[in-house]
Amino acid sequence: DPAVGPLLRNVIAASASDPAIERALMDQWITPRRAAVAVTLRDAVAAGELPVHTDVEVAVDALVSPPYYRLMLGMAPLDDAGVAALVNTVWCGCRGAREAGS
Repeated sequence: DPAVGPLLRNVIAASASDPAIERALMDQWITPRRAAVAVTLRDAVAAGELPVHTDVEVAVDALVSPPYYRLMLGMAPLDDAGVAALVNTVWCGCRGAREAGS
């Protein structure tokens, strides 16, 4: 949602100097979104789509960080093709770790 971007950017900036805003941001925005991505990745591990040794937290970082990086630097958000490329890159990296770790 393009309207949320500038507001979220301001909230993130304010969180640097206000612990209450930082906690609210983490509790109500960041943590739930990270948790949802982690569930998807854990389900993929359980289904055998990703290796059992996949570091889910690292994969979550790889998936959720680029959109926030782009937001904070005023870059255009990822379009559908960009999101698909990001997910594919991380997914392939996780799967490649299976071969490297086997």
